[in-house]
Amino acid sequence: IVAQSHRNFLERVIASSHEFKQHMYARIQKGYNLYGCHGQIRAFSKNLYKKLAWPDDCPEDVYSYLFCKSLGLKFVYNKNASILFRLPSNLKDHVRQSNRFIHGKKTLEKYFDQKFVRKEYAIPLSLMVKTIAFFIIKNQFSYRKKIRVLLACVITIYITPFFLCREYLLTASRTSPIGHCPDYH
Repeated sequence: IVAQSHRNFLERVIASSHEFKQHMYARIQKGYNLYGCHGQIRAFSKNLYKKLAWPDDCPEDVYSYLFCKSLGLKFVYNKNASILFRLPSNLKDHVRQSNRFIHGKKTLEKYFDQKFVRKEYAIPLSLMVKTIAFFIIKNQFSYRKKIRVLLACVITIYITPFFLCREYLLTASRTSPIGHCPDYH
């Protein structure tokens, strides 16, 4: 998934955040995860498509991934597939998009086992730390890019609502509870 050209500073920061997340997601089970299943570009086997009936209240890309996995079918991630898309151009739209992500995750727990959904959303904390280090080192000679990467990390980890959980770094396990806020109602 390739972000179209960036029109303003915030879009460049969000693009850096997107690049950061895509780099990280591609390393979770080699991309064979719900983050590798994008709404903009998917294909289904005839067998799966006939069985799919999307509820109106949840993200259909993640729903289709979880549905596929729950049936024991194979999900295939193609790292060479690409599509252009437009990033949110302001923080309000970015937060709105992130809120849809949170509500979608919560809604998916109505259709699938809660532990299954949370396991699929989990991101290893060590991978997150390695990705931050990689992007800082990768952009060490470009002051502007380094600032964008640091802002992207801040947006990705702190501003984006699905990272606002108080438990984020306090979890006892080796994975972060991304999208899991026990106090979220």
